[in-house]
Amino acid sequence: MDGTSRISLDDPVLLSRLKGTYSPNTYKKRTPLSERRPVHDVLPTTINITKKVNSSSWETNSKQQKIKLKIVDPNKILNKPEVKNKPLVVPKVETSPAKHLTDQVNKNNNFKKGRIIFRLDTLFMALAAILFSSGLFIAYNGLKADSTSQVQAQKLTKEASTAFNTNKDTNAVSTVKPNASAVSSYTVPATNPKIIKIPKLGVDSRILNVGTDKTGALKTPNNVFDTAWYNQSALPGQPGAVLIDGNISSLTSKEVFYGLNKLVPGDTITITTGNDTVYTYQVVQTKTYPANDVDMTAAISPVVNGTPGLNLISFYGQVESGTSEFNQRIIVFTKQISS
Repeated sequence: MDGTSRISLDDPVLLSRLKGTYSPNTYKKRTPLSERRPVHDVLPTTINITKKVNSSSWETNSKQQKIKLKIVDPNKILNKPEVKNKPLVVPKVETSPAKHLTDQVNKNNNFKKGRIIFRLDTLFMALAAILFSSGLFIAYNGLKADSTSQVQAQKLTKEASTAFNTNKDTNAVSTVKPNASAVSSYTVPATNPKIIKIPKLGVDSRILNVGTDKTGALKTPNNVFDTAWYNQSALPGQPGAVLIDGNISSLTSKEVFYGLNKLVPGDTITITTGNDTVYTYQVVQTKTYPANDVDMTAAISPVVNGTPGLNLISFYGQVESGTSEFNQRIIVFTKQISS
């Protein structure tokens, strides 16, 4: 024998099969057909559905497309550990619908308020930046104008000990008052001062254009009823101060600036330019100086820093013995209040 196990005809198992005698434990008991089974055990796992597809314009035969739908056993999903062990979370329901509505309204209102506050903050920051920039610009222009005024004043003071004198040639000065037609027809460049009005003194006079004489003294108008704008001072409405001079009186007449010392703070003066723009000024203060010690820096500088001004200068005091000159000068300082 080669040691291999063989089955002989007298083997009990073989004999039982041949004889048709089966052991009760040979096969499992089948489930009776009458017993109900779950639906998912009966239905197939997939269903074939035929869908009709519309034919295209170049095809005459309709097509059919098969779609497979997979049926999923719900028990398999519910029995998964991650699903089965997950606690059921029931959303919290507000017991009071009115309170819930109120909270939503408050939430919306708070959101709107936040947006409004943010926009207001942005607006205020922008306005602050604009105001700051404007302030710097105005301050720069004011300093620039003051610096220019000081240079001009130093030049006047250096060139003449008396920066405002009478005309030496008295024969050249007219004492005939210009009529209304001469005043209304008077013309100057668009931005130059043309007419000055001082309601309190009844002044309505032309403004001539003057500079300095050979000695550096400020010239005066050649008519005692006219005034004169020093053409190295500021223009109306521009940074700095407009300087206008005029006569007060003589032995025979009351001239254009007669009563200038009567102006007090708050009184108004207007300047009309060549293009008929009217600038209004308000008196701030009045000062007097010795004839040989006039503060020309103050005369051509604005009395309020950064605000355009108008300064009026004229003779004042007593006539010096043996001469026709006054021993003092008077300056009325004003500030521009409108244009």
